Amino acid sequence: MKPAADNWCALLTPPGAAAISVVRVCGPAAVDIVDAVFRMGHGRGPLRAALANGTLRYGEIVDGEEVVDDVLVSLAGAGLPASSVEAGAGEAEPLAAAVDICTHGGVRVVERVLELLTGRGAPLRDEPAAQLDAWPAADRLQRELNASLMRVTTLRGVRFLAWQRQHLERHLRGLAESAGRDPAHARREIGILLDRFPPARVLIEGGRVVFTGPVNSGKSTLFNTLLGRAAAVVSSRAGTTRDWVSAEAEIEGAPLTLVDTAGHHLAAGALEQLAIDAGRRQALDADVRVVVFDGAADLPPHAVELLAAGGAGGRLAVAITKCDLGTKWKVERLHQAGVSASIPMVRVSSTTGAGLAELAGVLLGRLGLGGTWKDDAPALFTARQADAVRSLSDEDDAAGAGIRSLIVDALLGGAGRARSPRER
Repeated sequence: MKPAADNWCALLTPPGAAAISVVRVCGPAAVDIVDAVFRMGHGRGPLRAALANGTLRYGEIVDGEEVVDDVLVSLAGAGLPASSVEAGAGEAEPLAAAVDICTHGGVRVVERVLELLTGRGAPLRDEPAAQLDAWPAADRLQRELNASLMRVTTLRGVRFLAWQRQHLERHLRGLAESAGRDPAHARREIGILLDRFPPARVLIEGGRVVFTGPVNSGKSTLFNTLLGRAAAVVSSRAGTTRDWVSAEAEIEGAPLTLVDTAGHHLAAGALEQLAIDAGRRQALDADVRVVVFDGAADLPPHAVELLAAGGAGGRLAVAITKCDLGTKWKVERLHQAGVSASIPMVRVSSTTGAGLAELAGVLLGRLGLGGTWKDDAPALFTARQADAVRSLSDEDDAAGAGIRSLIVDALLGGAGRARSPRER
């Protein structure tokens, strides 16, 4: 990574054709570099002075006398200190700045703008870290929020992180201040933040839901129904699915990867067994495993073994399909065979849609996003934060000093000072 003092530019919006694209120029000479290729549509004077009050400036990006595009230019973040626009400020030490150029999103237009900026001393950085470095971050917490916002894929996830940006730092600083007076309370509150990490991770990174079960139980049909499209081949012939299939879905704002696997049966051939084994491996990595049984057929003799394979507990749920065709067995048969009554079992019909909303609620509940979960409450949201809290020993919080150090140094990343790229 280049030294922080270098000038560089990055495309903040996705590459490709779009209505609008945003290019950010960073570095001590960012304003001067943009000024060299920008012609203001209204007003005169240096661009630095024009942008100092935080306003947008309309004008043109020019290559000599050629107009490349009409654009809007503004300072990114908090802008430049007032002293930088006073007379004689050019003799002062250079100030780091970030300038945004909002241009039309034509592919060639954006390429021309980037070429002009590169030619003026702001080389293009197109690695993922460049986009992250282009967003102002006063401390580690803000940087991690920015990084998470770059990865989140649903509106619900964005709203969750936006709430954390507004409230989490204040909550943490309050806990740090109270740690000396009541370390036990501060420790409990940090424990609550840690407990909320797994659901927060799902909102940001997504959860993995794997469907397993006997052959011809309706797994693939249920998989396609939840996706809203035909991603898996469906046939009345048993054993159609010969390998696992995955696809992305959004259920009540939660980003999920749904995985359909080959059906289990006791007389599987060599090829079928390979597919079954591949499905078992997928189930081991699942956040939630859904075992699918055909409610209109006899309960298979290896039903209990299917439920036990790959673990149980909070990761397991049961979907009983084809409920529109009637049922040939009751869930009590599984309970009588030793299957815990705490495992949720939902009757569904992929044909009529019956039970699908209940199944969605069960999936979210297994992922921690049901019950008492609230999107608008403080939570840890990165694995690094969670690991830091787990490292807090009982001795560390005896007088509250360990808790305060954990919050200020590990979670917030210092007392609000800017951090260099190496420290990040």
